Amino acid sequence: MVGKRVFVGKEAEGPSRGVWTLFVGREVGEEEGRRLLSFVETKGIRRVYFGAGGNRGVRGVGIVRLFRELVSKEGVEVVLEIDSEEGIPSSLLPLLSKVRVVFVVDWLKEDFWEVCCLVNSLKFVSRKGDVVWYELGDSFLTSFTDPLYTEDKEVVLCES
Repeated sequence: MVGKRVFVGKEAEGPSRGVWTLFVGREVGEEEGRRLLSFVETKGIRRVYFGAGGNRGVRGVGIVRLFRELVSKEGVEVVLEIDSEEGIPSSLLPLLSKVRVVFVVDWLKEDFWEVCCLVNSLKFVSRKGDVVWYELGDSFLTSFTDPLYTEDKEVVLCES
């Protein structure tokens, strides 16, 4: 779905596979953000994924406002896909405990991909020397040829 800014469909990847989801690209203006919030409310969307079509992170005033509004909504799961620290404005850091954050390591060479499939622990080290160690549990493999990728529908919001 690369190139579509906003689309709705069933999640194809990970533990939420098959869950109806609104996927949001990072280039959403303020007015479009307001219309998307209304769309979530009127359509009963319960999961919103920021990271549509490879557009990772949250950038721009409109999308930051939409992100804040959705995180504060009861019954809406917010997922944020990032691939670097640049994808998260510092003003949103306090909200991340309420969000599922997905860190992507992209475009691996085939021989390294095979090694990554064997990883069962992750270790992150901060610049000041703090360490966080994660033990991984379940893993989920999805091919880009999976039919769920082709069923997404672009969301086109009309001016009200």
